[in-house]
Amino acid sequence: MKMFVLLAAALLTTACATVVRGTKETAKFESMPAGATVMAESISDDKLGPFTCVTPCELELKRKRDWAVVYKLDGYQPASGTLEKKVTGGGVASGAGNVIAGGIIGIGVDAGTGANLDLRPNPMIAELQPVGADLPSRVYDNDERKNKDGDDVVVLDTPKRAKNADGK
Repeated sequence: MKMFVLLAAALLTTACATVVRGTKETAKFESMPAGATVMAESISDDKLGPFTCVTPCELELKRKRDWAVVYKLDGYQPASGTLEKKVTGGGVASGAGNVIAGGIIGIGVDAGTGANLDLRPNPMIAELQPVGADLPSRVYDNDERKNKDGDDVVVLDTPKRAKNADGK
């Protein structure tokens, strides 16, 4: 009986990240201006999606896949980027929990399910430019919006001003 209890405890402590973090992550999407339609489709042979939402929004996406993301808004150039699976602090911590608990099986389960991964960048932010603008629309990581001191930099959506006949 004691052996059964120990075996049950060992099995319950395996796959910590799968249990604690799950196999999906809430991916957040933002755009400037807001109101863009986001389409996310997995980059894999068995294509998951497309999943869509309107910014600002969130989608529950599988952690073990990379995702092709496209932002579209009438009157603006589309922007696209890749939401990539990466091992980050949360996945490493969960894996360490498996090692401490002696769960070599759990490490394999977490790796197989993707529970030890995170999707990055999260949030994914698009800066959309009007059709005909000199600059292209772009997708960037929230970290790119920080200055050298780590403070948020406010990016204002300033449309191009129309020029009069004099070019002013």
